[in-house]
Parts: sequence; C-alpha cells; structure tokens
Amino acid sequence: MAILFSFDNDRSTLLIDDPLTLDETAGVQTPITTDDGNDVDVTYLGGVLGGLDAAFLTYLDTLGLSAAQKQFAADVDGASSSSTFIEVETTAGELIDDLFFSVNLASPTGLIPDMTTLDGDLLYLHIDASGDFATVTTSAGAGGDVVAAFYLKEASDSLSAQVQMVTFEPIKHLDETNHDDSLDFTDVLQISAAGSLSFDFDNLDSGNFLWAAVGSTTAGLLVTGQDLNVNDDANSSKYGKLVTGGSDPSDTVNTSQGGTGATIGINSQHFTDSSLQGNAIDGPVAVFTLVSGYTQLLTDSQSAGINIQDINYFGYINAPGGAFFISQAEGGDAAFRVSLWEAGGGNGSGTATDSAPGSLTPEESFGYIGTGATDQDTDLETSNDWP
Repeated sequence: MAILFSFDNDRSTLLIDDPLTLDETAGVQTPITTDDGNDVDVTYLGGVLGGLDAAFLTYLDTLGLSAAQKQFAADVDGASSSSTFIEVETTAGELIDDLFFSVNLASPTGLIPDMTTLDGDLLYLHIDASGDFATVTTSAGAGGDVVAAFYLKEASDSLSAQVQMVTFEPIKHLDETNHDDSLDFTDVLQISAAGSLSFDFDNLDSGNFLWAAVGSTTAGLLVTGQDLNVNDDANSSKYGKLVTGGSDPSDTVNTSQGGTGATIGINSQHFTDSSLQGNAIDGPVAVFTLVSGYTQLLTDSQSAGINIQDINYFGYINAPGGAFFISQAEGGDAAFRVSLWEAGGGNGSGTATDSAPGSLTPEESFGYIGTGATDQDTDLETSNDWP
C-alpha cells in the first residue's frame, strides 16, 4: 500500500523530469525547452497584483505586502507549472482525498538550508492551515518579511496539481558569477497526500470460518477471532483446521448476507456482548490486521477458510487512522471497545514504540496463534503485541 508521486513540468519530454523554475531576471523568460509553464507575467496596477490564479491573489492580499514587495514581484514576474506538474498514483485502490504542502520532517522549524536574503536573513517555510499555500519568511515564528509564496492548485480528483510561485525580494545566490545558479526550495517544501482505503465483506460466502480476508495482495484486511483453537495432530486429515464443539472450541468469523451487503461477527452473525452472573461483559474479540502479500487474495478479492495454514502473508501495513461502518443494529444502545496494536510481537523492547512494517515478523500459519503445540489453543500471538 503506497502513494507514489511524480514531478514533471513537461510530460511530453519522455525520460526527462522538468522542474518548475522561476527565472528572476526581469521580464517573462522563454525557456529553452517547450515546458508548459514556468514564467508568467505578474502585473501591479493600481496597487493590485494580477496575472496569477484568483485564489492565489486572494491569499496574497492577506499577507500585508508592501508596495515595494508587490513591485518586485511584478518586475521579476512569477512562475506557473503545467496542470499535471504533480501526479499521484495509488497502488492498492486508495482514494486520494487531498493534496497539500508539507514541511520536510528533517527540518521541523522550517529552516531552509543554505538560503538567505541579500541581507543575510535566514529563511523559513510556513504552511497555511488549508495546506494549499506556503510562504517563505525571515522568521521561524509569526512576523518577519515575506520573501516568497507558493500555491498548490489540485485537480478535482486530487490526482494531479499545478504549482504557482512568486517572490517579493531577492534571495542570495551562492554562485554570483553564474546567471543560471539555482536555489532549491524542495529541500524543505514537500507535497503530501491524504488518502484512504476501504474494505467491505459484501462478497464473502455465508458461513463460519477460522479466518476471512478482503482486499488484495498489495493491501488486505485479515479478520479472525482472538481465542483460536486448531487441530495440531500432524497425522490427522484435520491438521490445522478449526476445532468445533468440546470444552474449548475455536472462535469463528461468522458471515451473513443480511443488512447492507454482507455482515460479519465473531461466534455470531453480528457482534454482541456476553453475560456474567447477569451482568453484561465484553463479547468475543475480533482481530483485524492490515497485511500485505496475503496469498489467498492473489485471485479473489474476498476469501475465507477454516485452516490456520492458509494464514500466509508477507508483512504489515501501518495506518494512521481508521473507521468502521455499522451495517445494522438490533436492540438498544450499542458500544464497541476498540484497541490499536502493533502486530508482529511489537519491537521486543518492552516499550510502546512504533516500528517500521518491514521490521515486524509476520505471524503466519501455526505461528499466528503460537510457536508450539501447547500454544495452539490460546491467543498468545494475538495478544502479545504493543499498544
């Protein structure tokens, strides 16, 4: 599961990634290549800037620019990329909700390295609350002189975007003898995307299963109960299959075609509480795990089974947030207890810190519930993770 960015101001020139460049020489420059974009004519008439996108000009009006700053912008003009300068590609069917400017995490203060005004003032990047605008000023906090501004104009589907930029005072160049010496804002100014990926159970067969999985091998959602019990007799034809009946049956994922599409539950066709001496307590626990490379999803986007050996995947996927949709409800008020865990046994340090998905060991097959025969009727591996 990944979101991929590409930056190319002229996509007709294959194998060449053309940057967006603002030439601060007075007047609109004609680039050597046929780049769609670059310099645009910024005007300053009657105290009002023009020549840029209306939304950008409206934002610039809020910055308190002086007449001298506006005149500088008109003298050196601005730059506007092609409408597809930024393109976004999803790898697992994610829905991109928003593109926005962001600050490189390596520069938490927004300090732009090796870049100052002619007077030697350090420069800092700031992002507007909307994420559509960015400014460069001489102060790490509020205030300071506005030196440059950027506008991100994204397409309605958030899969592509244009960038416009303008400067309001000269910036010192390292090589004063080179008229084409360039400065790179992208060491600090970056583009981010907000996306989401949803899973449903609409095409699952009705039945009682040890596990259910939906999605794809790129990004899948694995669902089991927490208290699992499987046959551990290697000589049995039922080796690895869920145990039903007896004193310690396995939790099952029960699916039903009721409600909106298919619904799921643990040991029932819906989620329900339990009772202890007449008092309501938590019901069976479901374990939802975001995984990559789930083999049973190679040919089918929704699959289910009764054998622990079919739980086979490559790794985990980190997610910054999540939500679930209640298809139907019965009776009175409903309550859910949701806990978030780092799968794969945590990082082994005993502390609740986040590890990279690639460093976490997938819990597969019999290892999903334990490492030895005595663990195969417990929830050891699904309850030893770090919050």
